Amino acid sequence: MEQIVGLTPTLIHLKKPHPLVQWCDLSNIVFSDPFFNQTIARCLREDPSRLRFQTQLDALADLYEINPGLKPTGFIFHISKCGSTLVSQNLSKLPQNLVISEPAPMNSILITDLVGISEEDRIKWLKLLVSALGQQRRETETNYFIKFKSWNIRKLSLIKKAFPDVKWVFVYRNPVEVMVSVLKAPAEWMDLKSNNVTDDPIWTDLKNTPGICESITGFSASEIEQMTSEEYCARMLASFCQIALHNADHNTLMLNYNQLPEATWSSVLDFFQVNFSEEEKERMRDTSQLYSKDPTKKRVFVNDSEAKQKQCSKEVQEMTNQWLDELYKNLELYRLGLYSQQT
Repeated sequence: MEQIVGLTPTLIHLKKPHPLVQWCDLSNIVFSDPFFNQTIARCLREDPSRLRFQTQLDALADLYEINPGLKPTGFIFHISKCGSTLVSQNLSKLPQNLVISEPAPMNSILITDLVGISEEDRIKWLKLLVSALGQQRRETETNYFIKFKSWNIRKLSLIKKAFPDVKWVFVYRNPVEVMVSVLKAPAEWMDLKSNNVTDDPIWTDLKNTPGICESITGFSASEIEQMTSEEYCARMLASFCQIALHNADHNTLMLNYNQLPEATWSSVLDFFQVNFSEEEKERMRDTSQLYSKDPTKKRVFVNDSEAKQKQCSKEVQEMTNQWLDELYKNLELYRLGLYSQQT
């Protein structure tokens, strides 16, 4: 299987009985786009021949034996719509950092329970996928970060079993502002409520698979159907916060949106023990002046917290009060070193 050396897994199709891995030639490619899928799309537009072939999942193990990737330095989890992309984009500006942001194959691996793969094997495949995505593409790359999708934190226990010593950040924001943002521009997990189909292979491959709702959200399809969009959104966001608080330890940094962007070149780099120069710090400052999710790098960032507070509906306020306010308070207490499980 030496032909897979230098290739990157870009999709995993969870087809029974054998999941398939799609490989792409991304040698010498810098992951500078806000999201992994944007980098893949850009590369294939420029050169469609980069898309190679599909293999069974075992090819991940073959690649590891031939050319293991960088060991992960840190993980970034988040509540959604909270500045986590700014964190990953700023980290990617340092030449010593390889940053993979919300890779599609990760989503598939995290729900491989749907195709009957045991927890032991899921941990093994998770380790192998992280290694495959962490192939060193530049000699300068010594640090390796993965930014996960918001719902991925629901699989944190599995991720921690695979990588018990890897440090992780949880980025969060005032829940009213997050609720307003998610309801206006829904995350993929909201599509399980609306029955829309996104371009994520999880939804296209497994939209009607029994158990997909429970695996991703913790709710059955019928439970989701009975909730309003506001309730479902609030309860999902609450689950992210609860899991972050329950699993937080000495390897965890809680990061509030209102600490950004300054924290990305101070407390975040210090937490991950990443060295940087004043010139690199200035580069991060320049990046922070632009909207982090815009791949064109042309939109100027404008803080919209006040505008989102004004857009808050009565239903959003009620659901926030019921499901999120106490959790937000506890996240703040943890960040300040004042939280205990008895709080």
